Amino acid sequence: MYRNEKDQKAVDKIIKNVLSRQTTYFRRNLAINKIGTNIKVVKVKKTESYLEKFGGLSSIDGDICFVIEHAETFDTFLFNTRVDVVGTDMHQRVIKTFINVSPDNLLEFSKTTCNIWIFKIGTIDYFKIQKDDVVNTKS
Repeated sequence: MYRNEKDQKAVDKIIKNVLSRQTTYFRRNLAINKIGTNIKVVKVKKTESYLEKFGGLSSIDGDICFVIEHAETFDTFLFNTRVDVVGTDMHQRVIKTFINVSPDNLLEFSKTTCNIWIFKIGTIDYFKIQKDDVVNTKS
């Protein structure tokens, strides 16, 4: 639950709009090592309002993941749920993975990190994502 019921409803509305393509965000399917999955990717530009929009999620649906482009750090300050986080370079190769990240953590990646992927907990183990795997979108 977000800070209050009104804010939680606003977050839920944003997520529904994202998935129905009613906002500037868009979705594609996730591909791991060129093998497609049914997970929808929501690309998010790194802005101050990112955590306000998506941080209030009480849980992340298994069919959705988020990618923050051009980011070297990820803060789970407002998240209410644990997540799996993957950092990739500009060639979409995995540099570092964080499994079962709890709320209120600041994750720092190397300077070569280009994108940060946020998954439902257990996704990294399920797909066996390791260093140097390719994680990208498949249209």
